[in-house]
Amino acid sequence: MSSKLKVLKSYTVPSHIATNTLTILKARPTDLERDGSRLPQHAQLKHDGHRLLVYRHPLVMGSLCCYTTSGHNIASQLQHCEWFSKLERSMCYNEMLDCELVPTVDEATGVRGGAEEVKHRIANRKPLDLIAFATSSLPASASVARVDEELARIRGVMRPEYITLEDGDNVAQRITQWVTDRDAEGVVLKRGNFLDWRKWKRVQTIDLIVTDTTEGDGRFIGLIGSLVCSLVIDGKPVVIANVSGMDDRTRIMASDEAPIGRVCEVRYDRVGTQGKLRHPRFVRWRPDKSPAECSVNQDPKLEKIIFNKML
Repeated sequence: MSSKLKVLKSYTVPSHIATNTLTILKARPTDLERDGSRLPQHAQLKHDGHRLLVYRHPLVMGSLCCYTTSGHNIASQLQHCEWFSKLERSMCYNEMLDCELVPTVDEATGVRGGAEEVKHRIANRKPLDLIAFATSSLPASASVARVDEELARIRGVMRPEYITLEDGDNVAQRITQWVTDRDAEGVVLKRGNFLDWRKWKRVQTIDLIVTDTTEGDGRFIGLIGSLVCSLVIDGKPVVIANVSGMDDRTRIMASDEAPIGRVCEVRYDRVGTQGKLRHPRFVRWRPDKSPAECSVNQDPKLEKIIFNKML
């Protein structure tokens, strides 16, 4: 297994949520880079979850709005969360928090679930944590340390760990080690409260055996759709991923050559709480690897989750 980081995209506030009362949401980080070019860069630890903008309505007593990135207010579905009533009492009117909604840490495994669990937990009224990254009560260029102090006054919300990146740092190596040690999805790189955000995510690879395939649809009718991939556990294959991401040439050749039993390298973001890989993508075939080498100990977290399920 290998691990590295890649820059995914700018981490900006959805423009369709911006209103006259939330003027901070109209500021684009790219428009502010000139003002913050001399500010130090920070990395805030990010867990896998759903982004949420929490807004305290200025006109309605006790009204807390929780906007998803698609613009839907799901506040009524989150009132069972312990932090909800605390935020209603401690947030200022017209204040907005840019947050991540994540599952709480599982007591049995010590693992925090990912984005795939959030909807299930909402529907079943199970606990969720709210981690805040920024607040509209401070200027866009306010330091990350100042933001952390401001968020400390708000009851119920969690604050992300952060580090300051100094000149001369081996940024990729330092962040990769930090994210791995904390078992997080990645980091948000920023120069201030809402200033120059970039999301970095850890990428890992693992060698798996192809034990089945799915049929393609659309323009892939008649070809393989995805590779059903497994690990060897106690001498038996256990399915952990449906792998996509093959280019056309690889897909056509795999469809002609029957890939069952071959070993492939797969890239993924993280391991879900059910022992399945999140966002698995095909990297390459590994003719130098045998199926016996595709063991679960390639990823210690995956090994822990699978064996806890087997108990």
